[in-house]
Amino acid sequence: MLAGDAPAFRCTEIRQNGPFGAAPEACARPCGVAQAMANAERAWRDSLAGVTVADLAADTDATRQQAVRLWLRP
Repeated sequence: MLAGDAPAFRCTEIRQNGPFGAAPEACARPCGVAQAMANAERAWRDSLAGVTVADLAADTDATRQQAVRLWLRP
């Protein structure tokens, strides 16, 4: 699991704001923006869940790999 369970997008329920704001009961389901953001965050978190620090270190050049290995040792 990624660090931090709080969602990156926090809906402020814009449908209820402004001169023609909807009643709270009309907003029982997420709007299109909130749903799209939730889907994007789910995809982002799923993608990152498969990446380790070792994966990132493997992409460094040989000179930096040794430094990364030393830094990662307990």
